[in-house]
Amino acid sequence: MIRRTAWFLVPAFLALSSLAAGNSGTSGRTSGGGCGSSSGDPVPLRLSSLRVDGAGEMTPAFSPQVFHYALRCGESQTLSVSAEADGATLLLNGQEIEGALAGARVLMAGDEDLAVELSRPGADERTAYVVHCVPPEFPDIEIVRREPGTAPGLLLVTPYYSSSGAGEHVSYLAMLDDNGVPRFLRRVSPGA
Repeated sequence: MIRRTAWFLVPAFLALSSLAAGNSGTSGRTSGGGCGSSSGDPVPLRLSSLRVDGAGEMTPAFSPQVFHYALRCGESQTLSVSAEADGATLLLNGQEIEGALAGARVLMAGDEDLAVELSRPGADERTAYVVHCVPPEFPDIEIVRREPGTAPGLLLVTPYYSSSGAGEHVSYLAMLDDNGVPRFLRRVSPGA
């Protein structure tokens, strides 16, 4: 399979960084993140580790402050999920997990998201980390520069390419976040 890479130099109105892939599907995506605690606890509710195996490389690399990731997934694929957070209850796609996630198996379709949520017992605060599945044929997206002083946001892109040998034209509509992870991705027919 031939890999395609798209490069974006982003002007000052939006800062993007790192290597990332995208998300597929036709619906909006779960927002992630959370800051501090509504119960007055000064320690933010964060994962200390997140690893997803069984597909391509998760991008960007895990950081407790990054809440959205991309992962190349096939049509139907079983993934192994491991995550840790001190003093938090973990939910994997809405199902509560006792203790740390250690190799939990999840069957994913190519257009689904994997959500790891954290909550504190007795508190209303929740933090979500979302891994967006990307179809294998979606081009690699590499953000090559971050402009200093720009506000976070989303960037609408429409990657288009011709499939080698097949004469097929492939086009996507995607909204990239500050780390180059498409929060929304839809394959569209060229000229539609």
